[in-house]
Amino acid sequence: MSKCTLFFSRCTCAILLALLSSIFAQASELDSVRTLNLDPNLVWDKISPNDYVLSKDGRTLVKWKNHSVSNLDMEREPRLSKVQFIGDGAFSSYLGSLETVILASSVKGIGKQAFSSLSHLRKIIIPTSVISIGRSAFAHCSDLARLDIPNSVSYVGDSAFYGCGIKSIVIPSSLKKIESNTFSYCTSLTSATIPASVTSIGNFAFQSCVALANLAIPPSVTSIGDFAFSSCLSLTNLAIPSSVTSIGISAFDECMNLKEITIPSSVKIIGEKAFRNCSELVSVELSSSLIRIEEKTFSGCNKLKNIVIPSSVATIRDGAFLSCHSLENLIIPSSVTSIGKEVFSTDPFLSDVLNLRFESPKPPYVDDFIVPEYTRVRIIVPKGAKEAYIKANLVANAECIVEE
Repeated sequence: MSKCTLFFSRCTCAILLALLSSIFAQASELDSVRTLNLDPNLVWDKISPNDYVLSKDGRTLVKWKNHSVSNLDMEREPRLSKVQFIGDGAFSSYLGSLETVILASSVKGIGKQAFSSLSHLRKIIIPTSVISIGRSAFAHCSDLARLDIPNSVSYVGDSAFYGCGIKSIVIPSSLKKIESNTFSYCTSLTSATIPASVTSIGNFAFQSCVALANLAIPPSVTSIGDFAFSSCLSLTNLAIPSSVTSIGISAFDECMNLKEITIPSSVKIIGEKAFRNCSELVSVELSSSLIRIEEKTFSGCNKLKNIVIPSSVATIRDGAFLSCHSLENLIIPSSVTSIGKEVFSTDPFLSDVLNLRFESPKPPYVDDFIVPEYTRVRIIVPKGAKEAYIKANLVANAECIVEE
């Protein structure tokens, strides 16, 4: 054998050994992914091409047909192991008790409603090849208690995990937005980690996550959508970062255990009913950039004692502080030029008196009485301004207006 032939023979062997080592390493890594957090005694169902429908090019799993499968590992079937996309509604018509799914490492996208309403699904392993999860992909998977979303995922559609049974979630750092309804009605969710990549929290994103107690909004978030955290009954404290400029309609409505909140000076808009019926809320620090307090923003916050209306506010709309029965003293700055009807009220069954001190000698414009007739109120105005305030028809009983 010549030296040249011997050299090439050795090179060929070395290349083959390297290839084999790589294959075994990948297989070992794949096995570790498969068994991660799974029962080692799990029995995987045998799959045949008759169990599913693929697209003509074999890249999309169009429909799953076998309703007796409980544990599916796509890598164990040659054709499924090459699938790149789980089609829209692929498993949504499944009538059996599918409990465990391992997606093929070739899968790049999960379509709309792909696994929706699989009420027995307990575990799904999403590989790092996946970059998108479609709308309502796992909606109503009520037994899905744990889910790991890899950092490769850059898009999660609205309602993707609506009504899931997940207990905690780490949102990948590749996401920039939490879409509408993404985690709404996940009633077992106790904690959520929002990464610094997220800039907006969409409408209804965490609505009715009644067990959600641990949450930090990162300083990257600029907007909190309508109803984003409404009816999150276990939230007690929440820090809104200075990056936030807008808080949506009913964003924290019915957060009945929220005790205190600070609204940074960056916030220019607070939607109507944003903190309505936060019945444990004692103290609120409003933004110095706030232009108006919207309709029923704090209505039903019957333990609210301390609030300062900043001098930037020009308008207080209907019912903004209605049924805030613990308010005793409130200063209305000169900047306020318009007040809606029944903005303030006290408990008609108690003898509490609400002291409203107006700083401006010129009364604000009012559509109707700013308090209900049964409210016990004392309106304090600057000296010489009483007559003007009586003519302004702020209250039904003008005797409660005094000068100081």
